[in-house]
Amino acid sequence: MPRLSIIIPFSGDEVALETTLVSVLENRPTDCEVLVCHDGSYHDPYALGDEVLFIETAKPASEVSLLNEAMRAAVSPVLHILRCGVRVMEDWTNDPMRMIAEQN
Repeated sequence: MPRLSIIIPFSGDEVALETTLVSVLENRPTDCEVLVCHDGSYHDPYALGDEVLFIETAKPASEVSLLNEAMRAAVSPVLHILRCGVRVMEDWTNDPMRMIAEQN
């Protein structure tokens, strides 16, 4: 089971989503899952289905409903939500995951 679920709700801006996905896939920790929630408007033109779980919801979908669907699908004990357009860097999860481990 992954230790971290990275959730990205799709806001309708494909360029912003793909910017975020590229940075996450290039800099993700080994023990994580990546979930993208959308209302059917994203069609995965890069065939990332083996690396990303795309969760389709009914239209219209608010950001809250997208997040709720992703949280239901997530299997890890730690969730991290990223907005479309965010770029992550190498080791971006190290400090938060260390802090969570120290609290347990």
